[in-house]
Amino acid sequence: TPGRVRYVYDPGSHKLTRSQQDYSQVYTGEEAAKEQPIAGDVTSLKFRYYIYDKGTKAYFWKEEFREGEAPLAVRIELESGYGEKAQTFTKTVDIPIAS
Repeated sequence: TPGRVRYVYDPGSHKLTRSQQDYSQVYTGEEAAKEQPIAGDVTSLKFRYYIYDKGTKAYFWKEEFREGEAPLAVRIELESGYGEKAQTFTKTVDIPIAS
């Protein structure tokens, strides 16, 4: 179901946590469940948002998300570990929306 997912990265502890709300929780303003740890030893984390600009009629990736904009996709780029044990993970998630 539609809802809201929130990721929080703490650079001090190098941990990534996730919390989520379903549509009814967002609508009523109910708080999300407690943040759940999903990754540790994270050394870098970036989100990018694929946006369509109606003014320029162009698609592009953007690093900042603004309320009211509906991204067509979200890309997460995560790096974990140090030195030879460093690993990079990239995932792009399409967000189906009606225009």
